[in-house]
Amino acid sequence: MLSNPQDHFVLNAQLSKLSENDAIAVINDLVKYKRKVIQNKTSEQFNSRQSSARSTNESKDEAIWYNSNTYVYNEMTPLLEAFKNKDKPEILKLLIEGYLYINESNDNRITPIMKACEFGETYIDIINILVKETFDINTADKNGQTALFVACNQRNPSNKIVQILLTENRSDNIIDIQIGNNYGRTPLMTICSHKSNDNIDNIIDIIDLLMNYSHDPKLIDQKDKSEKTSLMYACKYGYIKIVKHLLHKNADINTRDIQGCTLLFVICNKPNPCYELVEYLFKEYRSHIIPDITIGNNSGVTPLMTLCSCRSYDYVDNVKKIINLLIKHSHAADCINQKDKSGKTCLMHACEHGHREIVDHLLQKNAEINAVDKNGHTALFSLCKTRNLRFDVVESLFKAKRLGNIPDIRIGNSYGRSPLMTLCTRGINDNVNMVIKIIELLIKQSPDLEFINQVDNSGQTSLMYACEYGHYKVVETLMQNKNLTINTRDKNGCTALFLTCSKRNPSYKIVKALFKEKDHSSDVTIGNNSGITPLMLLCSRGNEEQVSETIDILIQSSIDNVLVNQKDHKGKTALIHACEHKHIQIIKQLLDNGASITSECKEIAEIINDQDIITLIQMHMENICD
Repeated sequence: MLSNPQDHFVLNAQLSKLSENDAIAVINDLVKYKRKVIQNKTSEQFNSRQSSARSTNESKDEAIWYNSNTYVYNEMTPLLEAFKNKDKPEILKLLIEGYLYINESNDNRITPIMKACEFGETYIDIINILVKETFDINTADKNGQTALFVACNQRNPSNKIVQILLTENRSDNIIDIQIGNNYGRTPLMTICSHKSNDNIDNIIDIIDLLMNYSHDPKLIDQKDKSEKTSLMYACKYGYIKIVKHLLHKNADINTRDIQGCTLLFVICNKPNPCYELVEYLFKEYRSHIIPDITIGNNSGVTPLMTLCSCRSYDYVDNVKKIINLLIKHSHAADCINQKDKSGKTCLMHACEHGHREIVDHLLQKNAEINAVDKNGHTALFSLCKTRNLRFDVVESLFKAKRLGNIPDIRIGNSYGRSPLMTLCTRGINDNVNMVIKIIELLIKQSPDLEFINQVDNSGQTSLMYACEYGHYKVVETLMQNKNLTINTRDKNGCTALFLTCSKRNPSYKIVKALFKEKDHSSDVTIGNNSGITPLMLLCSRGNEEQVSETIDILIQSSIDNVLVNQKDHKGKTALIHACEHKHIQIIKQLLDNGASITSECKEIAEIINDQDIITLIQMHMENICD
């Protein structure tokens, strides 16, 4: 047997590597040694002696003992290491009975009593000892968790352990049940957010133990750093029995968290909200204290709105039942048309999430179909811009005509952009066939033949948007309408054709579609506010091979050589634009189609010092016209 305390200390740090008999022998020696060196020391004396042992020439033996109590092996003290060796229970028992390392923690500040609480009722006898010998029962680990928090945070929390922690500690070491972890979450909040329906009665027993111990009525409404209460956590995880129990303990039903969410909001914000729980709040609770469904969160979103934005299509029937319940018990007659801070109504939220059944349900409850939010969006507009675009939902909005609720498809947003214009910006990453079906439906439902030519605040039409975004099939669909005005100019003087040609890679198919009908086609001579025509624009582009076919279409659509020799407001022709950008293939194409060479063309060629262009121009000098 080793006699040097220093050797005992080293071996004690590696107990898990020893046989049980050797480890027990080491611990017995350490226990005897401790009792010989230190007797009846309080926690203050212990800390004082430990400090002085490090800074003075105190006895070597005593200094060794103090150091052994603070030694950490592999981030674990010997006592904490012993908890991991369930096959050597005598080691743990001897360490506890010898009061070795009881108040020592590892690098994560986990203490033996925390570890014992983590293992549950298997270590209840050890917890009984530790709770009396622990210097500070309220010590917290790096996560801010006390022993009580750890006990409440287990998968199957033990009411016996909680009771021991609350009642068996020393009178000078009173447990504080209001201490929260690093997020401010208390043991009561933790037990109320238990993630298992097993043994709910045991959970309720622990809630009662905590409440009765506190004697503070405010404990139940204590908030964590996100300002959530125990009741909110219980609602979040849907434990009806726990919620009812807390409400009977007078928990505040209308309190709000840091995001402004009420209890009712928390319930309604779940994928499958609990109807029984909502019904209980309104019917079986205290009639003089009922949830206010008009209270919105910090964004003004109410419980009713969040229901209409439900994230699952699988529980629609349940959601509709709760919607009916909220409307029935609301003190606000028009709660269904209440707006959040962005101006959105329940119907808009439902449309944005593509919930047809909820949209139908809201319309039957007289939801206002043409209400606008702060951006000027109606429910129809919200639907046309959402990624959850669905034809059947759009169809539902028009079926509301039977209820006398007619959607106005001409209402534009704050930029004057209509639902049709918004649809015309879609078509590449979306289901194009569905987009076209909705466009056809909007045009069909329009009471105004000129609806298709409506312009926004910048003067752009639906056709312009389709051309600008390069959606060929959408352009083709619009072109089939004989009421379509093709040559409308926006505030910059741009036509649909100009916007098509302004793209980096202009669509040949779209340009061709714009000239498909001779009596219903684009005017190639219309320039923008600077007089720049689509042809001039193409001559400035860099991809000569790609624009060559498009240039041919434009030239063939003009009368004589008017287009090819047309000048912008600075007097520049398409040929001059091509020369400035050194596009020799386009220059040749223009010259072959009757472009006139001016002295300016020659000057530009000489300035840019491009011999190929100079040679090409000299070959066509007979066409010079000053």
